[in-house]
Amino acid sequence: MLFYGFRIKFRRYMCIMALVSCLFMIFARLQAKKGAPLIFHASTEKRASKLRIREKKYLDYLDSLERLNQSKSKRYPDVINIGTEKCGTGFLRHILKQHPQFIFPPVKEPNFFSYFWNMGLKEYTRRMPKSSEHEVVMEKSPSYLSFPSTPERMKSVLPNVKLIVILCDPVNRTKSDYVQEMLRDGYQKSTNFDSFIPKMIKSLSGIKSHQDDDAKVINDIRPYTYHLVGSHILPEALYYYHLIRWFKFYDRSRFFIIDGTDLITNPGEVIEELQDFLGIPKLLISEDFEKDDRGFYCLRPVSAIDEMGKRRIVQDQLSCLPSSKGRTRLGRWDYQPSTNTIKMLQEFFHPFNEKLYTLLGRRFKWQ
Repeated sequence: MLFYGFRIKFRRYMCIMALVSCLFMIFARLQAKKGAPLIFHASTEKRASKLRIREKKYLDYLDSLERLNQSKSKRYPDVINIGTEKCGTGFLRHILKQHPQFIFPPVKEPNFFSYFWNMGLKEYTRRMPKSSEHEVVMEKSPSYLSFPSTPERMKSVLPNVKLIVILCDPVNRTKSDYVQEMLRDGYQKSTNFDSFIPKMIKSLSGIKSHQDDDAKVINDIRPYTYHLVGSHILPEALYYYHLIRWFKFYDRSRFFIIDGTDLITNPGEVIEELQDFLGIPKLLISEDFEKDDRGFYCLRPVSAIDEMGKRRIVQDQLSCLPSSKGRTRLGRWDYQPSTNTIKMLQEFFHPFNEKLYTLLGRRFKWQ
């Protein structure tokens, strides 16, 4: 009788385990269908632990605000995203705006140290937001990276600012910038990418033949980056020469350099590392990111609510970039470049990319 009772309990246990296993497989298939990694018990517990740690940091941060001076005034930024154009600077700003400690100017791109320097520092201060001393003021102006006079100007005003640089695949950046210029009527509609690129590469042949003479190349690309001649589209992605100009004025320890591919494919890890670099509470974590129907990562931010006198953290609605973003990645560009043109671009940028890798001591996930 005792043995019979044991068999009944054992069968019930096996049925329950089979049901749990079945539910887990359904969940796993749904996750795989969404393109998400399969989550097993160990990773689920790790995720839960990470969320608990973030919740404590978030609540500790909110508690600390009550002890800090909340008076606000306009001041210079603590950190600046200096580029690169068409490499995700807007996406980074969109994400960091969800961090309660960040505050941005009302103008998305002040461009003071490039285009509006002659208006004076009072104008720069006017463009800044009002902030309290514990907030991180950040501005982003992609024109800064390649603009010849910017490093020296900025150093004279902001010697201790921290700098963020996003470097993306030069070939993809070139396509994206070309499409943007077409939409702005920067180029005639009759122009096509396959005819435009060979002409641009030919006009820059002298730069490629003197690629090891840094001073000469920097001088030769100056008219392009000042928008005085030709097109800036290809010179904009000669990252090596732009960075060595910046490194003359700022120590490398002040730079946080992002591989644009990582920002697209693994934004959570990039954002976590950036918060560590800036020395601020890690309130945005990898677990906050989800893909939307377009395949782009969005952020599901969190906020605090009061329930019966006790604060707790809740997730907000998914925050995604507008549909106007990602035109070339989503195939919304009617014209598809030929294989020969893409190969031509890859061959043009290859030696400059190699110089960049040597300079930084790291390689990027580019074509």
